[in-house]
Amino acid sequence: MISYVEEIDSTIEKLAEGTRSERSVGGMITKIEAAKIAQASGILTQIADGREKNVLVRIYNGEPLGTIFETKKNNERTVRTNSVSLP
Repeated sequence: MISYVEEIDSTIEKLAEGTRSERSVGGMITKIEAAKIAQASGILTQIADGREKNVLVRIYNGEPLGTIFETKKNNERTVRTNSVSLP
């Protein structure tokens, strides 16, 4: 798993292709596209497995879970949001 992405490029998108399963919602490529939109808007985004126990609390407390997508550096305002992949 990749823990940190500074910029979403074709390499990251290719890694996400074909990750859809019967139990997932939208597949990883959909989550990457959402992170790309958030990134362009200056929003720090984190995608993590919603099946992990207390995942939001653990992320809030700084535990390194999932993947963090950095914001674009030229944005003056940065907002932190969490996106959780639910089963």
